[in-house]
Amino acid sequence: MQRSPKCWKVRDFEKDILNRSLYCFMEDETLQQQLPVVAPMPNRYEKLFATSHLLRIKNNDTSVTYFGGVDWPLIIASGRSNSPDFFSYRKGNAILKYMRLSSGFFGMGYFYSEGLQKEGDSYVLRKTLQVPYYQPLPGEKRKTDGDYLLSPSVDGRFWNKMDFSNRPVSNVKTLKRLFA
Repeated sequence: MQRSPKCWKVRDFEKDILNRSLYCFMEDETLQQQLPVVAPMPNRYEKLFATSHLLRIKNNDTSVTYFGGVDWPLIIASGRSNSPDFFSYRKGNAILKYMRLSSGFFGMGYFYSEGLQKEGDSYVLRKTLQVPYYQPLPGEKRKTDGDYLLSPSVDGRFWNKMDFSNRPVSNVKTLKRLFA
């Protein structure tokens, strides 16, 4: 795709391309072509998009969406992947727009699936969490002023000035979540 010279003059173009390049995208000549004729959607279908872990089921005026996808390992924050919403339901005019789950297990927050898989007649969302208990810093690693670098916890739950990389961990608890 060839962009107009105007696009290349945008300050920090490479840095901001994902956030601010819509007008360059709109200049793409393929968007000027005639779109194909779309057939009406069937009243009944079940479609699993395996790459994105998205499932759509429709039965007349009832539709269901399951999402078990993530951006790992790329972490591009697609919008859908950085949201804990994994289920929506519609029957006629009644809509359950989003459903999410959270756990009280060491405050691990919302459930984010590690994928959606079909097993027999069911679809399964899975997640395994490992949460440690942080021990005090060893004496030789302690600072008298108590000013440590702001850093993420080893398990990614939170950020704090607690020098997590030098703290021993113990009592690691594992939680395997399964939703079918």
